[in-house]
Amino acid sequence: MSSFRDQRNPEVVHFPGTLASFATLGLCAIIALALLMAATTSGPLWLRLASGVPTLALLVIIYFVWPRRIVLGERGVWLYSLLGRKRFMIPWNELAEPAESVELAIFSKSPRTGFASNQTVVLASNKLALRIVHTPRHSDRDRFLDLARKRFAKPPVVIQ
Repeated sequence: MSSFRDQRNPEVVHFPGTLASFATLGLCAIIALALLMAATTSGPLWLRLASGVPTLALLVIIYFVWPRRIVLGERGVWLYSLLGRKRFMIPWNELAEPAESVELAIFSKSPRTGFASNQTVVLASNKLALRIVHTPRHSDRDRFLDLARKRFAKPPVVIQ
């Protein structure tokens, strides 16, 4: 799914996760749950713990990398929680310049020369310790960066 404008309010742009990321992470979660159920139902206790703990750790990792919906609205930038409720908002007047970065620094030293699947856009608050990160698992990185740049009329800062 790509980014889309709200039908009721055309000033609001939604950036959900991509269909490929939902399918991949969803399949991994289903396999991990099946492995967890199989690992914890038979065998000695040490074997159940040895196979259940890494599988549970995989489920926790999937939870944290699952892309949350980002919404650029009239008042600011919203990041929604996994179940769709509003998590937090950074007002436009408190937002720092958008910064391009990389998700995994081991693959690239510069966001401009790195892999496209590793590039992120970071929107951070000046006053609060809040950050909203548009990851490679979100849709329309270029549109997100363009809309964020239009709010500031400056080129983004590159984090190295």
